[in-house]
Amino acid sequence: MFTVVREYRMATGSLDDLMHKVDVGLADVFAAQEGFLGYEVLDAGDNRIVSITTFADRSSAQNSSRLAADFVRDDLSEFGLVRVGHLVGEAMVSRAGSRLLEPIHH
Repeated sequence: MFTVVREYRMATGSLDDLMHKVDVGLADVFAAQEGFLGYEVLDAGDNRIVSITTFADRSSAQNSSRLAADFVRDDLSEFGLVRVGHLVGEAMVSRAGSRLLEPIHH
């Protein structure tokens, strides 16, 4: 299991509008990919957004970064997002409760 953590800074626009576009756009793109296990997006405060994407294998996780970059460029340009952090690694400890399986929509 491999996880990608991406951090962005938003320059303009509404966080609610951004989250809605991510929810109805990128979240479903990730969910349709082979090996998909999970996706969360966090409001990290101070115009920072952090996404956590988990896939069964490294290549799928790395491909999610390409998909995310394409989506940010093509669909989120109005928000002036700049990626300021990017980590990829093998998950070494994991637990999930049943509530984690319930989609959260914004």
